[in-house]
Amino acid sequence: MAMPTLCCRGGKNGGRTGLSLLELLMVVTIIGLLASLILPRAAFHTLSAKERVCRKNVLSINQAAERFFLENAAHPSTIADLNTVDQFPQGIPACPVDGSAYSLNAVFRVDGHQHDEAP
Repeated sequence: MAMPTLCCRGGKNGGRTGLSLLELLMVVTIIGLLASLILPRAAFHTLSAKERVCRKNVLSINQAAERFFLENAAHPSTIADLNTVDQFPQGIPACPVDGSAYSLNAVFRVDGHQHDEAP
């Protein structure tokens, strides 16, 4: 004697297949919760990466100013003097955080270009 099945969804019994509206709502809710947990972290890490690139750019420009002095026995008059193919093949970089240009101070260094830490 065969036991009757309690489920009539799909299979050989000719029942309906697919997801009910309630099941679909649960899937969308779970995906929304996961996205709400992941997206803020991704935004924080993007800003943090841009700040690290900014610090690297400042170091590169300062090193280029030092190389300029060693090669020419004079300090660069402007940051444009550092824009050579050997030192910056793609041009002097701009700050990736706010897009501002870097500038040299009185001692021919880039300083004071700080960004607040992300919360």
